[in-house]
Amino acid sequence: MNVEPPVSLDAFAGEDSQAIREGVFQCLRQGCLNRQSPFHTLSLATVDADGGPEVRTVVFRGLDVQQRQVRMHTDLRSPKVVSLQRDPRATLLWYAPEWKLQVRARASVAVHHADEVAAAYWESSHPRSRRVYNAPYPPGAPTPHAVTDIAPHLLDAVVTMENTAAGFGTFAVMLATITRLEWLMLYASGNRRGCFHWQDAAWRHQWLAP
Repeated sequence: MNVEPPVSLDAFAGEDSQAIREGVFQCLRQGCLNRQSPFHTLSLATVDADGGPEVRTVVFRGLDVQQRQVRMHTDLRSPKVVSLQRDPRATLLWYAPEWKLQVRARASVAVHHADEVAAAYWESSHPRSRRVYNAPYPPGAPTPHAVTDIAPHLLDAVVTMENTAAGFGTFAVMLATITRLEWLMLYASGNRRGCFHWQDAAWRHQWLAP
């Protein structure tokens, strides 16, 4: 099912950089609130131990426009946590084929585990979301046979806050603070592109060649 953008995309055809920035953030806000939005998942690219690129799809959990932060959740045992703890630089990528809109962000990612930030989001998570953090195997680990990310004792159980509580031990929150936000709108009449970079406590817009 196609989801309509939360704002008119006409702003991207204009010259008003503030309207464009507001349009970008409205689309991102819809992405973290609406599971049907094409922006509800994003690609997260990091640098691995060998200095090479790694990319994966993650769920967009939250947006704080004032703090310029995007929130994502992960298993603490995931290789991307090791990558981010060594090098917090990351690129975030959203694309909505229905809207012909791409948004790309450069960010620095902080990983929170077993602290007030992680505890707050853990307590507000639905039990169905919490159960995957009870998985016996770390993400990406070799397994002796095909497995899911649901612990055997939870497969046929009614999940509750209580029987998923142990998952807090592997639950982590990734907060990505954006330093550059680039947008690209595809038009049959000619594509348009620009970026916002954070400088002197304000967003500065720069037009770019598509």
